[in-house]
Amino acid sequence: RTISGRGDAAASTRRRKLLANNANRGKPLPDKGCGLSVYGPTMNINRDPRWGRNQETVSEDPYLNGAYAAALVRSVQGDDPRFLQAAFTCKHFTAYSVETDRMNTSNAVVSDRDLAETFLPAFKACVIAGSQQLMCSYNAITSPGLDATGACFRGDLIDGLLREQWGWNGSMIGDCDAVANQVFRYPSNETCVAAAIEAGTDQNCGSFYGEFGMAAFEQGLVTTERLTTALARILLMRFRLGEFDPPSGQRYLRIPPGTSNSSASADSALRAARESVVLLSNSAKTLPLDVSGEEKLKVALIGPFSELTSELMGQKTDYTPYTIVSFAEGLRARAELTLTVETGC
Repeated sequence: RTISGRGDAAASTRRRKLLANNANRGKPLPDKGCGLSVYGPTMNINRDPRWGRNQETVSEDPYLNGAYAAALVRSVQGDDPRFLQAAFTCKHFTAYSVETDRMNTSNAVVSDRDLAETFLPAFKACVIAGSQQLMCSYNAITSPGLDATGACFRGDLIDGLLREQWGWNGSMIGDCDAVANQVFRYPSNETCVAAAIEAGTDQNCGSFYGEFGMAAFEQGLVTTERLTTALARILLMRFRLGEFDPPSGQRYLRIPPGTSNSSASADSALRAARESVVLLSNSAKTLPLDVSGEEKLKVALIGPFSELTSELMGQKTDYTPYTIVSFAEGLRARAELTLTVETGC
């Protein structure tokens, strides 16, 4: 597959069509036999530089984050009136990027105004674009008049805001073990599961629902109506992904294998990478480098990541491209340069 730049780099291009074009090259393949549920895009606000996932998301601007996410949703989910090309999952809902302890007791203390002006606008753009799924986050949220409550347990936001006020009819999924990590706030595993389901979190990434959901139902903690509603939302997504229909009637499953690894895909990703670079100063006119002379230009590449490719993936190994080029390899490919590489430390 071809992998385009990470969220902040992609958004730095300020070109929605280019973003959408690149996103639309990661297509379901016919030999998969079904559609895809994609856990992305990450669209949280970059507000604290100490947050460990700033590199995954877009910017500190709620409008730009929403525009970025909406462009990806519309492109990847496609325009077929019946079938989805893939189901996007805008994440992480919400106030995730003010956390201090991601996996357990994280508590975002957020005013109603800050929530409305900073953390929610991008998700509203995602909902308007038609995102089939949203993912609720690990953190708890403390709002005026409300004690710390896990994001996946905030029924006022999930059912009240997203569904009733904004008209969203998609499926909410909890981040991996985000529901289980809040169990310390509840009397038992079963009451924890029940609270999340009753709040509108239809499914969870992990085994917590599977392990304790039936017991919660048998204890009368979850209503049949609520379970039926959650199941209906999940099945609706799966029907729209074409999992229960013959492939012959689905145009997205007729996309040839190798589309996402074509030269056109690589060229588009390269263009996005080039346009993502922001030059802050060039007062000495050093760039672009003058390579017109007869002698090769001598270049020194110094740094511990010169020869590494894992760092170019943001240390994230969920997806691996067919080809990845290190900084040193890229410069060595230029015949007009003489390259010296030092790790520097």
